[in-house]
Amino acid sequence: EWSGKDQLAHLAAWQELLLARMRGIPEEDMLGFDPERYATMEIDEINAFLHDRDAPMSLDDARAAFGRTYAEVVGLLEAMDPSTLEAPYRADLPDRPMIDAVVGDTYEHYEEHLDLLVPLTEVGD
Repeated sequence: EWSGKDQLAHLAAWQELLLARMRGIPEEDMLGFDPERYATMEIDEINAFLHDRDAPMSLDDARAAFGRTYAEVVGLLEAMDPSTLEAPYRADLPDRPMIDAVVGDTYEHYEEHLDLLVPLTEVGD
């Protein structure tokens, strides 16, 4: 079980990975992994690494990290030539355009975690 703080830290971490992609920095370099090891890692393994890395983060720090990385993503998108969104974000992944990374690491990812971030309440009669 991940707390709300863990969820925010997780989303911020994936926004950090998106920022690396947008800046042309390989994710494995940002995370400090050997490229060969990173290429064989499953998503759950990466998520576990990020969770362990960010576990000491406070709720305030997680909120700040999410806000900071979100603002940076928006800023880069606003400055980006739209044609860049159709180009692959990595040469070794020619079928993965940048727009897929943006969508997957922002609003689609938020939707995936929304129920874990927002407490559900019952509506009375």
